Amino acid sequence: MTGFTAMAGDGQVALSWTNPAEVDFAGVKICQDTVTYPTDPTTCNPVYEGTGTNHADTGLDNGTTYYYIAFAHDEVPNYSSGAQASAAPPAIWTTVTTGAFHTLALRADGTLWAWGRNDNGQHGSGDTIERHSPTQVGTATDWSAVAGGFHTMALRADGTLWAWGDNSLGGLGVGTSTGPQMCPGGNACSTIPAQVGTASNWSAVATGSFHTVALCSDGALWAWGYNLFGQLGLGDTNDRNTPTRVEL
Repeated sequence: MTGFTAMAGDGQVALSWTNPAEVDFAGVKICQDTVTYPTDPTTCNPVYEGTGTNHADTGLDNGTTYYYIAFAHDEVPNYSSGAQASAAPPAIWTTVTTGAFHTLALRADGTLWAWGRNDNGQHGSGDTIERHSPTQVGTATDWSAVAGGFHTMALRADGTLWAWGDNSLGGLGVGTSTGPQMCPGGNACSTIPAQVGTASNWSAVATGSFHTVALCSDGALWAWGYNLFGQLGLGDTNDRNTPTRVEL
């Protein structure tokens, strides 16, 4: 047999192959292990036996590597030396964090999900509806990091930084504390992701309840938002609504 491949999916591995053309070909036996490649076709754990050219091995654990070997055989059966392939179904959730009263999580496919309190648009879903189960934030598939307070901050793979939720004290860093929207409770907010400036070299982000700190790839540290207790590290207690560099 030739072309034996294993493609991982959510909780499953799709196997495919091309059967040999020999006249004595009687079938294929595929075995699986989670430690190493099986070697003995007579004692291994079979997941498929037949004459087809594909099979879905389902009910698998995400984040676990599965090792497969495929043996072609004749009627006796005499087995071929076997073709090997491996795959690891991806972990569904890769990162999780909490805001003040909402939860944020990243999936392996790069999507971002939110649930919980949403009175100031902290879900980024374009509304202020409270949700009790995960809801996707937009349609982007390149989110790489997320943090939350009474607002939400998130990084994308291209190094851009995005913000949404409460902005009454400038925590979004979008240049205003009176918008971009007004939420039903009277707070300045954004119910959809708004880009923070135009920079594309953000590398990390963290939040307090109403303030944000973030690192750029050049090592510079920036801060903005609520600053009553000097938490921005800027030598004063003035709030900021745009990223301001923290200097020693």
